[in-house]
Amino acid sequence: MRLLSRLAVASTVAALSLSTFVPLASANHVKDVLGDSASISEINFPGLASGPGFILPDSKFYGLDKLVQELRFVLAFTPEQQAKVRMGIAGERLAEAKVMMQRGDVQGLETALSGFEREVAGAAKSLADAGAKGRGTADQARKMNQTLADYRIVLRTVSEQAPTSLSYRIGATNQRVLEAKLRVEDELPGDELAMEIESDLQSEIESEVLGVQSAANSLMNKYAALESKSNFSAEQKMKYEELMASKSALRKDLLEQRKKLQEGYLQKRKELQEERKKLYEQIKELLKQLQENNKAMRELEKSYKAAYNGATLTPTVTPSSPGN
Repeated sequence: MRLLSRLAVASTVAALSLSTFVPLASANHVKDVLGDSASISEINFPGLASGPGFILPDSKFYGLDKLVQELRFVLAFTPEQQAKVRMGIAGERLAEAKVMMQRGDVQGLETALSGFEREVAGAAKSLADAGAKGRGTADQARKMNQTLADYRIVLRTVSEQAPTSLSYRIGATNQRVLEAKLRVEDELPGDELAMEIESDLQSEIESEVLGVQSAANSLMNKYAALESKSNFSAEQKMKYEELMASKSALRKDLLEQRKKLQEGYLQKRKELQEERKKLYEQIKELLKQLQENNKAMRELEKSYKAAYNGATLTPTVTPSSPGN
């Protein structure tokens, strides 16, 4: 988890660096161009496999819906069932986030996203608990892993369209999904785990620090629009270009650091995988020896019984006396 915390710091630094740019025109222009008042209802939220619950976050009875969902969890008696229930609830929460976004309800969106994060984390924990008890979790892990991967694509798509502040909020949710996904991947067989690690790394590099790149590009476009609408002085333009160059250099440095962290993380996961493989081979060898010992014991017991029965069944010849 230390790696994930460092990634969170990197994302925070990037967010702070982008938020410190000084507006170069009037407040009205900044508000119009940066889209602070833009309606989030215009964002194209991709389709989802699940639908929202009967009661939505903007209802005063939403607490009742959450109570019903918790009851579903309580009635799931095994960790595998609990993981399945949590994933189902997570799907409903994300669908609720979509509805809240379409309605332009920021508070309702926050409620839905927080609930979604909680459920995916809980589902991953339940699956890990099942694995720790020696239950076969590979099939369920595959399904959950694919669902979480789909969620990440959805969130990334939304983040790319969202205003800057909302983009970072969606990015934070995406990071929670990544954490859950990594935990679920640990329940996959070794070869599948290696493939998923590579897929995660590629996805992270492409998304470039969980959407910071797309948010930065969006910000650059908005400032470019601001520049075209405003009469900048030469000094203002120079300052603007310096800020853009500084931001670009910072983003490049962040990406390089992120790549190094990811490479270190991949190496650690591979080392752990190799250790597990060696341990598995040792166990296989011990089991093989045990089987051979058992076979030898059975052969010995068989020969012993044969010798014992032969000694019992062979008639004893009594020597004749001289008088007979």
